[in-house]
Parts: sequence; structure tokens; C-alpha cells
Amino acid sequence: MKILSNHRATPEQLPIVSRNTPGIVVIRGAAGSGKTTSALLRLTAIVNALTYRRNLNNETTPIKTLVLSFNRTLAVYIEGLINDSIQAKAIPVVVENDTFANWTRRHINTRLISDVNRDSYLLQI
Repeated sequence: MKILSNHRATPEQLPIVSRNTPGIVVIRGAAGSGKTTSALLRLTAIVNALTYRRNLNNETTPIKTLVLSFNRTLAVYIEGLINDSIQAKAIPVVVENDTFANWTRRHINTRLISDVNRDSYLLQI
């Protein structure tokens, strides 16, 4: 898979990328509108700002981020972009990149239906 690199923010992406506030951000748009690029440019900007701040305060705790996508293909693509855009820093950067389904399954790990009930239900179909 070809990984695009050296992205520059478009005028439409600048408000998303330049807002360096912590927390959850949902980026919505049509296919090919630059959602992934916007998110990763924002991630890079936030990591750079946090690295700068931690260097000023002589902090060495890792910067932890979570990036979730809806399918494996996009998660693999994002992984390549993350590796390309977040260079090795004096302060470690830990990026957890996964699909929403895998991340949820790992962290919640709750069975919604027992095996017996599942098998019984499937036999009825």
C-alpha cells in the first residue's frame, strides 16, 4: 500500500489541525475529503506541542495517544502515516492505533450472548 507523505494542511483543514486542545475529536466528511490527513496532521501538531512543553519542564513521561478507525485497511494506512510523521523524539511517544472493534473487544471483553444461546439462536434461523 502506498503511503502518502509530506502532507500540508489546506485552508479548510487549518482550524482542525491548529486547535491543540486535549480530548476527543470526531472528524466527519465525505470519502476523499481529507479526514485522515486532518486527523494525523492534528496528532502531529499536538505531539510536537506536548514534546516542547515537556522538554521545557524537564518531564520524561511518555506521550500517549489513541487513534481509532473503522477498518483494518485504514488502521494499517494510518500506522504508516504515523511512523512517517512522528519522528523519534527525546520524549517517547506511544501511539495506540487500532480499529474501533478490536480496541473495544480488548478493553471491554464482555460476552453479549453465551455460546449455548448463540448456537440455539443460530439453529432457529
